[in-house]
Amino acid sequence: MEAAPTPAVKPSVLEQPSGSNPLTLRFWLGKIDLRAIALFRIVLGLFILFDAVEFAPDLRAWFSDAGVLPRAPFISGWARQTRFVLLDSFASPAMCWVYWAIAVIVSIAVILGYRTKLASFLAFVIFAGFQERIPPLFDGSDTVLRVLLFWHMFTSSGNVWSIDALRASKLGRPFSMEGFALPVRLVGLQVGWVYLCSAFYKAGGHSWRDGTAVHYTLHLTHVFSRSWAPIFDQPFLVHAMTYGTLVVESSFLILTHLPIADTWRKRGKALALLGGTSLHAGIFMTINVGHFSYFMPMTYLALFEPEWAQWVVDRATRVIKIQEWMPRFEKLAATLPETAFQTPAPGMKPWVRYGWMGVVAFFVLVCWGSLPKNPQFPMPTVLNQTLEYTSMWSNWDMFAPEPLSTDYQLSAPAVFEDGTTTDLLGPGGEKRGFFFTRWWKYMENVTGGNQTLPMEWGRYICREHNFDIPPGQPRLYSFTLIKDNQQIPPMGQPWPDVQRTTVWHHVCYDKPKDKAEPTLPVAVAPKHLP
Repeated sequence: MEAAPTPAVKPSVLEQPSGSNPLTLRFWLGKIDLRAIALFRIVLGLFILFDAVEFAPDLRAWFSDAGVLPRAPFISGWARQTRFVLLDSFASPAMCWVYWAIAVIVSIAVILGYRTKLASFLAFVIFAGFQERIPPLFDGSDTVLRVLLFWHMFTSSGNVWSIDALRASKLGRPFSMEGFALPVRLVGLQVGWVYLCSAFYKAGGHSWRDGTAVHYTLHLTHVFSRSWAPIFDQPFLVHAMTYGTLVVESSFLILTHLPIADTWRKRGKALALLGGTSLHAGIFMTINVGHFSYFMPMTYLALFEPEWAQWVVDRATRVIKIQEWMPRFEKLAATLPETAFQTPAPGMKPWVRYGWMGVVAFFVLVCWGSLPKNPQFPMPTVLNQTLEYTSMWSNWDMFAPEPLSTDYQLSAPAVFEDGTTTDLLGPGGEKRGFFFTRWWKYMENVTGGNQTLPMEWGRYICREHNFDIPPGQPRLYSFTLIKDNQQIPPMGQPWPDVQRTTVWHHVCYDKPKDKAEPTLPVAVAPKHLP
């Protein structure tokens, strides 16, 4: 008598392909192709390396105690108490350069995928340290970067297109191109949440609801990359761009996670990515808001289909002729210390399962913390402090609930001990061009009302102009930071006059009694900003 056939054992959800339907459990817990997140890792590493290079010329001014915001006044007069910042331990310019060098090495490790898990963790800690050391220097794009660095470190992005994968293959233990889907899904979900949360904030603004918000942004001359107001500030176009922004932001998360047939799902995702890219291209062409306009489209790589990522890599390798570099990468991989390669066992141990449940719960907390604040449902203090201590606080209120409706220009007329005068921000005051500098963001916060920032900025200016100066060069005696404000009127209304305010007046040293005090000529505020 023949034995009955043994019924096939259905593989657990962890061993099944993740599929494309976000309404199924295996979409979140199954196996996912890692090529897209590996491409995202490479671009993320390039961006943090770019950040580090950008910091270099002003490293001393921004992060050391000799700069614009020394630690003591910053911690006592501006910083929140619930923070853990590694860079606080690096006070002198020389130590800041050590920290910077570590950041560069870690960035390269992320790009190349060497000890990727460790490098990703260090990248989060180090670059969160930069942001927490001097928050007035950073903007929304840096918050996106910090948050995505955190979620990325849970992924297995080093399994593909990395030195780790190359070494594992050479040792006869190749990595799988598939990995646990959950952390990869969380990265994509975070990108979509940025847009959806921003739409939530904008929904509370009157100018977004009546379709005139873009009118105000087109007249913010202090953040222009180039002026398009004479062309686009027409009622029909303003309404179209305002409502178009709301449509792109509110639909992005939905279109990138459609539970429909694969062909239409990919088309919906492509539509969302094209819409988001068009939005940021428009922002890039009109106003200069830091790195936000080109960093956000880079984050879309985490949402790419595997074949899209492969297409990008194939073309990139042809351009940079990667095959010519492969022998060098192999030689480099052979000389580096061996990584502990391990093949994950099937299934998931209970403590690992509980750990991932904790990660999901923390993701929900991060999303909750970024929502518009509701006094009726405040976040418990302990949870809010958890976000702050882990540097996972976020706020996606870009141009919301109302866009900035006051344009301004800064000037800093100064007088030297010999009576000569100049403007410390350049002839005619601060001029902003096409290329972004973080000094713009910092000076915007200097004028924000907190007295610590202008006072320490003033002290820094005095030190820079009066210490270690060449013989015969006059010392800086005093200067005044002036802000010319002009209210942007509703469409079709006349422009009001410029209102001039003195943000800060600083005297660098006491003038001897036997010498006359140099003074600045009285400047008259312009009728309109240039």
